[in-house]
Order: sequence, then C-alpha cells, then structure tokens
Amino acid sequence: MKVFLIDPPHKIWSEMRGWVPAPALTALGAYLEKDFDIRVLDCSVMEHPWRDLEEAVREEKPEVVGITTIALMFYYDTLNAAKLIKMVSPKTKVIVGGPDPSLIPEEFLRDAKGDIDFIVVGEGEITAYELLKAIERKEKDFSKIKGLAYLENDKYVYTGDREFIKDLDSLPMPAYHFLPMDNPMYGIPAFMPPHTVTICTSRGCPYRCTFCTQTVMWRHTWRGRSAKKVVDEIELLVTKYKKRAILVGDNDFLINRKRNIEFCDEMEKRKIKIDHIWVQANPAHIIRDKNLLTRFKKVGIFMTLLGTESATQKIVDKYHKPMGVEQNIEAFKLLRKNKILVLASMMIGGEYETIETINEMARLGRKYGDFPTWAHATPFPGTPYYEECKKKGLIEVTDYRKYDWASAITPSRTLSREELEKLRIGLFQRVYGLRLFVKAFFSPNPNIRRYERFAANEWLARQIFKRPWVAPNYQSFEDYMKEHGATPHTIASGELRGRRNNTKQKNAK
Repeated sequence: MKVFLIDPPHKIWSEMRGWVPAPALTALGAYLEKDFDIRVLDCSVMEHPWRDLEEAVREEKPEVVGITTIALMFYYDTLNAAKLIKMVSPKTKVIVGGPDPSLIPEEFLRDAKGDIDFIVVGEGEITAYELLKAIERKEKDFSKIKGLAYLENDKYVYTGDREFIKDLDSLPMPAYHFLPMDNPMYGIPAFMPPHTVTICTSRGCPYRCTFCTQTVMWRHTWRGRSAKKVVDEIELLVTKYKKRAILVGDNDFLINRKRNIEFCDEMEKRKIKIDHIWVQANPAHIIRDKNLLTRFKKVGIFMTLLGTESATQKIVDKYHKPMGVEQNIEAFKLLRKNKILVLASMMIGGEYETIETINEMARLGRKYGDFPTWAHATPFPGTPYYEECKKKGLIEVTDYRKYDWASAITPSRTLSREELEKLRIGLFQRVYGLRLFVKAFFSPNPNIRRYERFAANEWLARQIFKRPWVAPNYQSFEDYMKEHGATPHTIASGELRGRRNNTKQKNAK
C-alpha cells in the first residue's frame, strides 16, 4: 500500500531563516517502511511546494497521506493540504498527527469539513501502523485502535489513550534516506552553521509548565533513548550525510545524569568530530552537572537554551516553572565560565507583566545571556495556560497563524497587546543595540560573530526597513489556487496541469 508522509507547505520562520526536517517524518517512516510503500515529502523545501504536492498525489495516487503538524501556526496549512489531497484523489485517506492535533483533535476534524479522516493522538508509531493495516484490509470499524480520533456520522469518536512505548531503543533508526538531506534550505543560519539537522533523543517532560503543549501531550512523563543509540544517530549524520551541526529537539537533553555521562563516554570513544550541538536544558540540571560541563563542551555542545521565561519570581511561579530566577542566574554563570553559549529564552506578556517586569528582563538578558531572546506568552489550546486565559476573557486573537510566539495574543493587566508587541521589539533594540554591531565584527568567538551578523541583518531588514524575510519558494495556498485560475474543478480534473504543460511548451518555443 502506497503511503505518503508529508510536512505540508508552510512559511519558514523568518527569525531563523532556515528549516530542518520534522523528526516525526523520519521516525514514522522508519517504523512503517517494512510493511508499506513509504514516500516522505518535506514540502516547504520543494521548488514549488503546493504544485509539487499536487502533482505527486496525482501521479502516484497514494491510498493514505499522513500529515504532521509541528506547530499550531501551521494549522491552516494542514487543512489546506488535506483539501488539496482530497481534490486530487478523493479516495485517499488523510491522517493528521502532531502535538496540537493531539490536544484539539475534534477542532481539527470539524474545521477540515471531511478532508481529514483520522487524527492520531499522541505517540504515532503503533497507532499509525494499526490504522494503516486496518485500511489495507478495508475494515470499517476503527474503534478498537487506541489513540485514534475521527468523526462517525458527524459524531466525534475518541478511542482512548494508547500506552507509550516503554523502550525507545526498540524503535528503528530514523529513516533519513527518505529526505533530500543535501537540500540547501536545511539549516538554521540564526544559530547554526549550514548542514544542520534536528534529532530527538527523548520524548516528553516530567514537569508541568502551564503553557507547554509537549508536557500535556506526553502526560508529564519522560523517556529517553540510550546514549549509545543517540551517538549512533549522530555518527550516521556526521559520516554518511556530512552534517556539521545537530539541533537536539528534546525539551531537556540533560535530564538524566547517567545518560549524560554515557553520552560523553561514547562521543569521546568514537572521536566524532562535531563542534555544534545545540540543546535545551533545565537550569537545575546544568547546576547538578557542573562537573560535566567541560566534557559537554569537548564533545560539541556549544550552545544551551534555558527557558528562563521571566526575571520576576512571581511570574516564574505563575507558569509553574520547576526552577527559580536565582537558579537561572547560577546556570548562566556556569555555562559562560565553561564557554558554552547561553540562549536565554524569556516570555513577555503574561497576565502580570508590567513595564517594571519587562525592564527586569532587559537587565537579566543584557547581563547574563549571550543571546537573550523574547517571545510572547502564548495560550496554546489544550494547555492549562489557555484554559486560564480563556476563563478570564484574555484571549483576543483566534487566528492560529498568529500563534507564532512573535505576536501578542493576550494583554496583561496593565498593557495592551499593541503595547506588548512594541515593547518586545524594544527589548531587542535596547539589549542588542550597539553591542550587536561591535560583537558582529570583533568578538573572538566565531559563533557569536555569525549570530550577531545575522541578527544585525535581520534587525535592519525587519525593524528599520519593514521588509520581513520570506523564503524564496514560499507561496500561500490562496495564491496557489488563484494561479492560472485554479479551482477545485480544474485541480480535480487535471485541467490546471494541462494548462501548465501548454504554458511550458510555449515558453520553450
């Protein structure tokens, strides 16, 4: 049975100006390829994303297309991809998965108006496999497949939570052979050199930060692969695919001290040459593992993101963060002492935000962060923070395209959304300012020079000249449908494709 796994066409974050393939595509593809004919499409790096997706579906008529939705801001892209697939191949079953679909599956299904057949809720491998087998056997009853949501005669059906896979080492190596690994769009220029790829070495988080979709989706649990399996994957990426940088997508890469030690042992024993491993970590684990920091640096960890959130303890407590402001500062100092760069990530705009708390964030970022950054506190549906904001009537924006961390969704008690957005931009200008240009040319650290030059260019383009960066191949679904007068009929009938071929022939002459 032919199965497509796709990341649908969508914008690439302008703040980073790069993209890395979604780990769900390679993980799920590896699990399914033994029994199914799998093709993976990372549509956002295609030359003509919507057109190429349409033509791939038209030519191969897959029985099933699985769509990953890695962020709520891509909600409408998922719906549009499902619509396009059904226009071209009405009999194709469309399955959607990811953190946000897992938290609001009924909303996805109803907004899709029949274009999405199933939502895989939570961990995808076993649920997707059982569902594909049922479709292959042409079964009609899916109620016994755990972790599945669908509409039956307009009635919402959820089959119940599926147990998590206990041993992640039992899963196969992610199937990178499905992807165009040499695509020049893969990379994160903001923080990383070219040839960057993301890996996930664990699933979940045991904490209860109120704004986090991940900890809700994984039911406040954590499971990790062994250090040997992690290093096997890094070694494959470095040797076979010539990758120079690894972005670890875990919520907290350093959660398990025993695994941290074994990771360093494996990297040192194999003498893997890589200088750019980017991780996220809980400051408490930086402090706990302070005697390992020199080893982390030696094996390639060059930057650590710390979810600082605020410089005001009351606000940190409000988010139920498992660490305090003083712990954050101690972790900052330890990392800088060991020459590991600090990306201090903070959130602006919670209910209790004031001018004073924002000024505190500016001082903290200026003093301790190599790269302080600010995002808007965002109430993602399905999280406790969303329920709290909804109950208090604070949510003023319902367009999910704005749920991108760069747009204010709620006001605070003393500041409007418009004021918060201006203050966020002002934070970057105040904290970076002249420092940005000085470090861009005179910092002895090449990683700092690269980032500051990127930030200078981004800041100039976005803030001064009001010209936000957009990927050169990006096209909205609406523009795609208008192209050559596209309609559901011309797409479904293939008429639009015929027009394109005629245009190509005329241009060739």
